[in-house]
Amino acid sequence: TGVDYLLDLAVREKIDIHFQPECYDAENTKRSAPDSLENNAMREYWRYIKKKKAEGAPITSSMPYLDYLIGWQNYSQTAVLDPAAKCAAGLGYLFVDSSGYAYPCPYTKGHVKGVNLLQSEWAEGFDPSTPCTRCIVGPMLEFNLLFEKPVQSIAGAFSKIS
Repeated sequence: TGVDYLLDLAVREKIDIHFQPECYDAENTKRSAPDSLENNAMREYWRYIKKKKAEGAPITSSMPYLDYLIGWQNYSQTAVLDPAAKCAAGLGYLFVDSSGYAYPCPYTKGHVKGVNLLQSEWAEGFDPSTPCTRCIVGPMLEFNLLFEKPVQSIAGAFSKIS
């Protein structure tokens, strides 16, 4: 499989690899999910990656991250607004584009008004209401898991240090 090829390459090159789902419907992705996307097949893909990580494959993606991805309902939706969930975007981290505009995260660019950090302070222009509270955007999901469960996340990160 493609996963096995990448993992063999990672072993050969002595590097770790991070897997993340393809993101859709954002300014920085410019595409929507294909009609052929099959949720159960995607779930099996993430289960396989988790199995390989448990077997010792050089996968940097955390176990909580992989569990979260396995439990995602609809992979054609990169992000959802869940009133019961909180996101650390804009509060614990932010995304600054090359023109100096800041957004809660890269996925929200194009969905919320950016703050020009060359002219304003983040706190002055930041609107904490975002179009989503849960997502499968790779690094953003890992950041959110870090904020939700810092001890577990840090322990997982240290387990990669040999």
